[in-house]
Amino acid sequence: MALVVGDIGGTNLRFAVVAPADGSLQHRVAWPGDRFPDAAAALSAFCAEAGVTPEAAALAVAGPVVDDWIELTNRPWAFSRQRLAQDFRLSRLVLLNDFEALAEALPHLTAADSLAIGPGHPVAQRRLAVIGPGTGLGVAAAVETGSGWVALPGEGGHTTFAATTDAEEQVRRFWADRWQERITNEHLLSGPGLARIHEALTEQQLPPEMVSAAAAAGDLAAAASLELWFSALGRYAGDVGLLTLATGGVYLAGGVLPRLVPQLLASGFRRQFEDRGREAQWLAAVPTALITAEDVALRGCAARLTSGHR
Repeated sequence: MALVVGDIGGTNLRFAVVAPADGSLQHRVAWPGDRFPDAAAALSAFCAEAGVTPEAAALAVAGPVVDDWIELTNRPWAFSRQRLAQDFRLSRLVLLNDFEALAEALPHLTAADSLAIGPGHPVAQRRLAVIGPGTGLGVAAAVETGSGWVALPGEGGHTTFAATTDAEEQVRRFWADRWQERITNEHLLSGPGLARIHEALTEQQLPPEMVSAAAAAGDLAAAASLELWFSALGRYAGDVGLLTLATGGVYLAGGVLPRLVPQLLASGFRRQFEDRGREAQWLAAVPTALITAEDVALRGCAARLTSGHR
């Protein structure tokens, strides 16, 4: 019998077995989500590969976790929490929003798990926040209480995108007119969002990885699209820092940014993070960092599963 943890994202899947002795992660795998028809099939394949029968499991899912019925936001998967537990005969099944799992792990990160983006020094009695552009835009926070840390999930990626420059308004209006709907931060501050920004500015349809590659090769239009994306992301990160009073830092996660580290460091991200008028001095003290470890959501799941909290 084993404790199994999983991170079911909009693009990729990760699973591991939690070692009972020290809580470390063993038999870690990373698979593309398109390899499986649903979450149950993916979990079953992992258990077969690892050679384990799960006694309990904790799964991070890229979508809201409220009731029994779970639907992923950017993958056409849905399942019943109760049915999944029954099918695998689990004594306990913990489901977390994927960024709730990241927030669960934030207080336990080491210096080797992240890369500092700009200045800032955390203070005592910390609050932490995490955002991440990937298939979507995840947001969560962690708050230190008298009895330990509490992870607070959220769906802040679906808040309304607020343009502050003419170029940003051009992008917002382009997609608002095309879709005839409200434009959210997730629409633009995600992996697909980079491609949407570039299309709105140039009328060229390129996948996000080609936009960033063209920017690195010296294409001025692509570079402008990427810089708008970074700057708007920095402003949004500052908004999250203010909303959560994240004196301990705002962390960046997701599958996009680790491939763009040089561009991120050279961008206006941190400048826009701090650009708050009379709140600028406060945010200047808040550190920002990119999570570079790939197993942080799994660690968060393991922490929740072994803590006894549901």
